[in-house]
Amino acid sequence: MTALAKDRLATVQVEFPHKGTYPAASGAGPFYAGALVAKDASGRAVVPTADDGFVAVGVSIAHQTNASGAAGAVNIEVAPGVVPLKLQGAAPKPGQRMYYVDDQTVSVTTGTTGARGFAGICTEYRNSTVYVLVGPLVWGVVSTAGATGAATA
Repeated sequence: MTALAKDRLATVQVEFPHKGTYPAASGAGPFYAGALVAKDASGRAVVPTADDGFVAVGVSIAHQTNASGAAGAVNIEVAPGVVPLKLQGAAPKPGQRMYYVDDQTVSVTTGTTGARGFAGICTEYRNSTVYVLVGPLVWGVVSTAGATGAATA
């Protein structure tokens, strides 16, 4: 086989989902627009916090909250994809697993207790910004079943 010598029409075989909806956990929020959203062990949307061990599902597409509601009273809409985030600690390399520190910050480590939640995979690091692929297509790199997994990822 030879390399291309002219343009070709390339079709995408699998499109990345552009939006997801998760029922909010009781009292969860606020979810700020552009902030990471995680899902708890029951599959409900929560604001990521240090050492909660959950998995990020995407970023909030708007300012949303369920701060005074029961579990499932509000659905939180998220967008998966490549997300620019702040970095704590050592610079990551593309392909490296990233763990969230909070709803806008990631790290290459699972933290002092080993329980930080899995954010996604680093796609690029430049100008002090980490670009992380977040969402269902990268959950397979988490080695545990269900929603949690940072401690053993």
